[in-house]
Formats: sequence, structure tokens, C-alpha cells
Amino acid sequence: MTGRWLPYLRLGAAVALTGLAAGVLAAAGIGMPLAGGFPDILRNVAGLTGIGLLCATVLGGPLAWTGPLAYLIAGLYGLYTDWHPPVLSTPWLWPARPPHDAGGALCAAVVFAAGLAAITLRGPRVPAGGDGPG
Repeated sequence: MTGRWLPYLRLGAAVALTGLAAGVLAAAGIGMPLAGGFPDILRNVAGLTGIGLLCATVLGGPLAWTGPLAYLIAGLYGLYTDWHPPVLSTPWLWPARPPHDAGGALCAAVVFAAGLAAITLRGPRVPAGGDGPG
């Protein structure tokens, strides 16, 4: 019965959980001045979620964390160059961009949309032995 609705369920779950994660992170900062504010939180959460969703379709759910962790290294290097020249100005390193930077937000949105499309249409990679681990 869920076979026909499964892509819609995947899409809805991914969008709802991403929005929930961004909201919880913003709520955790209530009363404290957030450097980039909610737009920065939303951009970074959406972009990293997109990378995770893309990795889930390529590597499978259990290894989906490897993409966001690898991107963490690139993002940290982008932040490092803000203080130690030469400064990297590519929008693909959106964590190092200012919160209201349109290029960084667009790149994060493209990655999120690609991840949503991949997980919605294809789903996570399933190991050859069955439905998943365990």
C-alpha cells in the first residue's frame, strides 16, 4: 500500500525533519546573540542535509554521515581563510560566507534540492543482501 506513496513520504519526512532541526537549533539559541541568525542556521542545516541525502542515495543510510563530515573539513578551511589569507570566496563553501550572501544560500539550496530529488526518486541505497543492516 505504501509503495505508491513512498516517494511522497520520503520527501515529506526529509523536509519536515530538516525544518524541525533548523527550528530546534534556533530555539536553542534563544536569549543568546547568534552570529548569523536564523538565515545562517537554515542555510547550513539545509546544505548539510542535502549532502547527507545525496550520500544516502550513493553510499546507503549507514554511511550517509561521511559526506557531511568530509564537507565539514572544507567548511572549516573556508572559515580559516577568513582570518588567514588568501581568502576563499567561492559560494560552494557556504559556511564561510556571510549570513545574507545570496550565492552561498543558492548553493546550499541547490545541494538540498538535489538531495531531496535523489532521496525522493531513488531512495537510500540498499545493500545487496536485503532490506538493510541488522
